Amino acid sequence: MAKPPEAVDRYRIHADTSLEQMGFVLAALTRMGLDNIGYELITEVATFKKKNGGGNELGSKFIADHPTFEIGEMVKHFVANGFSNTTAYHAAKRFVENKQLRKLDGGGYQRTDVKAIAAPERKPGHGGAPRFEITGYDAVWRHIKKRKGFKVSELAVLFRAQGRKTNSGGPIIAKMAKQKLIKALGGGEYLVVKKAVPKMKTAKKLVKRGNSHDTAIANEGTPYG
Repeated sequence: MAKPPEAVDRYRIHADTSLEQMGFVLAALTRMGLDNIGYELITEVATFKKKNGGGNELGSKFIADHPTFEIGEMVKHFVANGFSNTTAYHAAKRFVENKQLRKLDGGGYQRTDVKAIAAPERKPGHGGAPRFEITGYDAVWRHIKKRKGFKVSELAVLFRAQGRKTNSGGPIIAKMAKQKLIKALGGGEYLVVKKAVPKMKTAKKLVKRGNSHDTAIANEGTPYG
């Protein structure tokens, strides 16, 4: 009866090593008396994970917190979250096409579910300067009174759309903060203090007497300190 062949065990070892360590590994294996040493080069190319929705989700969250904003604010928000500035512009364009946003004359944007900012009627004032039906203080209060918070940059958009001076919001903000209607959070952001109940000052009725009728004019109550 033929003697069965003798069994010989051997192993094939697999290991990964860096480019810098490759020479040391080969030298060590050779000194150990190993032969038939083989290897393959693996090149890994870093890729960026594609963000879902092309910024739609991020943009939706942004406009939910910013009823009125400048496009520059949206661009900064997108870049801070790993998107390009171009993606922000495309997102704003899509929101306008989907009627979620409207473009304002001053270059800003506003959500369509917010009452459109209309330029109030202006009448000639002293020296031909424009005189508005409501004051800048009233315009700001109407804009923020039902909000949790706002940014100073929104007021520039608001005033520009109404034809007011964009730098006239500073004194109004200072006055409202002194009246404790709003509270500074830093970075140009303010909290609208809900518990603050502004004093309402109603204009006195002006009665103009005529031959056939009397005319009474009463202005809407507005918060004053």
